[in-house]
Amino acid sequence: MRKIRSAMTVLILSLLFILSGCDFLTGLFPDSSNPPTISGIEDIAWLDEGPIISTPLNETESYVVINNNIPSFTEDDYTTESFKYNDPLDSLGRVGVALSSMCFDDMPDYERDTLDTEPTGWIQNKYDTSIVPRGWLYERAHLRGFQFMGDQDDPLNLLTGTEELNNPTMLSFENITADHMKEYRDHHIMYRVTPIFIGDELLARGVVMESDCIECDDEADYAVFVYNRQPGITLDYRTGENWLNTDTPPEEDITIEEATYILNTNSDKFHKLDCSGAPKPDSDNYKLTDKTREELINEGYSPCGTCNP
Repeated sequence: MRKIRSAMTVLILSLLFILSGCDFLTGLFPDSSNPPTISGIEDIAWLDEGPIISTPLNETESYVVINNNIPSFTEDDYTTESFKYNDPLDSLGRVGVALSSMCFDDMPDYERDTLDTEPTGWIQNKYDTSIVPRGWLYERAHLRGFQFMGDQDDPLNLLTGTEELNNPTMLSFENITADHMKEYRDHHIMYRVTPIFIGDELLARGVVMESDCIECDDEADYAVFVYNRQPGITLDYRTGENWLNTDTPPEEDITIEEATYILNTNSDKFHKLDCSGAPKPDSDNYKLTDKTREELINEGYSPCGTCNP
């Protein structure tokens, strides 16, 4: 009898939405050649202080096994009729679930096209290859890999992923499935990738990957959560901004309503917001700040002699 999975996906997403009311969920696991097996995605994460995560340069786990490596498809999900489906983009332009049933006959016999889509969170930067081996931090990660059903430059199927997430980690699991499809050409695979976003963040925290062979037990089956992170790089999941762990994070733009003073970045003076001697918004020396008078003086700025802030 065909194995019947529990509806873990509903539990996973329900718990995630409940917990996402807090600041955010993320986790770092100790070094190990065998990532821990845990009961569900809610257990891979815990509360932290904000939506920015800095990963150490030393090796960390790139994924964790969830639900004892058992995919969470229900009996009604299984079909040997090939299909592929992607959720529409949400109101923020973010991708959703990619679901398919596939077999060897669906695999493409043509090359992949150039990818031009820029998914949410796509703020690309190049780093030294000692930090990011191929240089560019972000890659356009296919939710459903090209090698399965020939998906090309489809905005519904492309996620902003770090090099670590896309290749090697996602690719290594995709290859498990693809190799099985090539060896057992009459087998069908249920396949699903679920990106995990927290709140209104534009960069996904990672993806849940599930693969389940219909005609066999366990040989091509897995359920894992792959982290969207890069050792040595700090990621701001709200926007996709990124920088070296050792760098100072970029300052956020603030509005005039939020500002306390206007800075002249050339003369290193600070002015009241209505000071006639302050630089104008179209000046290269103009900058708004929300810092206090004392903080600015400590940073080397001096008060304007005209408005006496």
